[in-house]
Amino acid sequence: MQIWIIIAVLGHFLNAVTAIIDKHIVSNKVMKPVVYAFYSGVFQILYLLAIPVLAAVWPEMAFRFPSWELFGLATFAGALFIFALNIFYKAIQLGEVSRITPIVGISSPIFTYLFSVLLFSQALESQQLYAFVLFVLGGFLMSAKIIRGKITHMKGVALAVLAGFVFAAYYVIIDYLFDNVGFFDVFMILQFGGFAGAMLLLVSPENRREIFNMKDEENDVIENKKSGALFVYDKITAAVASFLITYAISIGNVVIINSLEATKYAFTLIMAVVLSRKLPELFHEQTGKGVIAQKTVALVFIAVGLILIA
Repeated sequence: MQIWIIIAVLGHFLNAVTAIIDKHIVSNKVMKPVVYAFYSGVFQILYLLAIPVLAAVWPEMAFRFPSWELFGLATFAGALFIFALNIFYKAIQLGEVSRITPIVGISSPIFTYLFSVLLFSQALESQQLYAFVLFVLGGFLMSAKIIRGKITHMKGVALAVLAGFVFAAYYVIIDYLFDNVGFFDVFMILQFGGFAGAMLLLVSPENRREIFNMKDEENDVIENKKSGALFVYDKITAAVASFLITYAISIGNVVIINSLEATKYAFTLIMAVVLSRKLPELFHEQTGKGVIAQKTVALVFIAVGLILIA
């Protein structure tokens, strides 16, 4: 097996781990969604500390300021990512992470395509159309609660689709930026934008109350070292996952690596089922045979769709 395939699968596995941790943090009174999104954005400012270090060690990596227009667009994209995270965290707080994560992962490329059609007049080929049909079917099966042949209310799905929409806007913008600005320069400005997005969350009085008044009877996030350590671990894991997948793309086949995205949903499902049985007080996932069979079929649809569209 090629080494870049192993690296890509490991990256998707770590992304699944972060999804499980995110679910625990926002669903068990560890941290509310807006608080988690806020500190996720604040955490990004630490990346900027690497600029002088990289410039000293690798002069070719020195930050080069683009035009003000591109700087503003990249800052906006970074802030948009924080808002997308906030919506995603609210979605997984309401619904099952093994249902919500695939919906976001599927709706995002669909909206990305729609943006591409509207902005760049791109059209789907027949094979891509088949893939999108499989995405829709897979996403429906992954998220729907079917009891005795009837579809019941699906909590968090609407927010998951909205998160996919905002993530899609973010991806379209950064794709444009990468065509006009160097990778390192865009990456650093996005981190600044993430910090700016976190500050914008403070505009809402309700958000300020939740962010700066996190004490409750059961938990104090500021004083609880375990909660702080879990948050830091989650952010480091997410950063490592992003690096691994990016590195795999740089040395391997991007078509196959994109297709391996389905492994993230499989890992998320497996971990959610295991944790629901081992720690039912913390994780609440349906684990009946019918549900598992339904989600397995959904994963097959999604995997085939990803292969077709790649």
